[in-house]
Amino acid sequence: MGAYKKTAQRLSQEFKQVKAVVNEFAGEKQGATIDVLNDINARLPLLTEANYATIHRVERLIESAVVTPVSERSKIAAIQRGLEKRAPFHINKNSVADAVIIEQFFEFMSSLNRSCDTCIFVTHNHNDFSSKDHRKPHSDFDEIFSFSNSLYFNNLTPAIDHIDPDLLAEVEFEHDFSEETRGLREILDSMDELVDKVWYNRHQNRIWLIENGEIEIVPEGTERYGSDVIHDHILQGAIKS
Repeated sequence: MGAYKKTAQRLSQEFKQVKAVVNEFAGEKQGATIDVLNDINARLPLLTEANYATIHRVERLIESAVVTPVSERSKIAAIQRGLEKRAPFHINKNSVADAVIIEQFFEFMSSLNRSCDTCIFVTHNHNDFSSKDHRKPHSDFDEIFSFSNSLYFNNLTPAIDHIDPDLLAEVEFEHDFSEETRGLREILDSMDELVDKVWYNRHQNRIWLIENGEIEIVPEGTERYGSDVIHDHILQGAIKS
């Protein structure tokens, strides 16, 4: 919770700095931009709480995972990929860790019974692992994903759908359903509308009381006040409004 509070405070401070820049340089778009920033800032506590709830769930999943030790074979195979400039070394960066991951996956998959066990590799890191079509693995991994029991996904959702097409509908409803909170701009607009309706209702009631003789119209400057009188210039202003 300490990290949560620090993050919320840091984001709030950054919002103030952004608003200061907008106030100085946004020009004619300043009003609309400030409205958007105020809306996001009002939602910030809810957004950060939701993020930390998600992080907590992910941490629990990681803690319950089965850890597979990295073998010497996987380390050597990863280095060999680097020497041959094969994916994930096809881009100009140090990808040793990614290479070890894919090689350890290959080793784990190779230990399974291919006739009945399926091994699924899921990654959002399409730069290192995917082909131009991010849904498919890079061609340098053909020797790994050419087996029928080896599957590649660039997103967790289709991977889970492959395992159990009916699972996510129930889980998503249980964990992710939430009533969307209204934005600050929408709330302010509703408040303005309510104020207008209350004012209009009171104005109509006053007109009814005037027409029925319960409120007397008196000239401007008349030193009479109370709920049973209204000065003419105030009434004319109310009618115009």
